[in-house]
Amino acid sequence: MQFGKYLEQTERTLLGITMNPNVGAVLAVGLVCEKIHAVDLAKKIKGKYVDFIDIQQEEEGSLGAISVGVSIVIK
Repeated sequence: MQFGKYLEQTERTLLGITMNPNVGAVLAVGLVCEKIHAVDLAKKIKGKYVDFIDIQQEEEGSLGAISVGVSIVIK
């Protein structure tokens, strides 16, 4: 669990990685209980194909999230 400037630094780092020209698309994967939500991170990423998954929102848990993630990536 991070707070304040450490949380901000982590979010900036994740966003910075997504802006690398070698990154063509982004699949943000998270848990609903985290401070940085996958959906919020995905909304901040510009100029790339972006989608997100929240593992705890998937009916089949981790295995369901993997299945959904694979289907997103192979699109």
